[in-house]
Amino acid sequence: MTGSIVRVFLVLLVALTSLTAHALTNEELAPLAGDDFEAKSAAIDKLIATGDAQSVAVLNALSDGSLVATDDGHVYIQSDDGNKDPITGKTAEKRRMRNRSP
Repeated sequence: MTGSIVRVFLVLLVALTSLTAHALTNEELAPLAGDDFEAKSAAIDKLIATGDAQSVAVLNALSDGSLVATDDGHVYIQSDDGNKDPITGKTAEKRRMRNRSP
């Protein structure tokens, strides 16, 4: 009986961990740099559903006009310290960026 309870607990723990552990990817952010409204809307919906700190930071940046993109589809968050990669948090090299506000 104790063994089966432990197994159930471990299964639940693994399931909950997989739900909360989400790593934002460039592929998920790329539509925000484009002009396709449907793709951009789907990317925003996914960020909202994920709700992790990185996703919220991207949504806030999109909302306040500080989300910028490169011509090759990478998005960054503008700050006083420079353009930050929302995935790594590192400051990006100086590149030509364009504003991606809605």
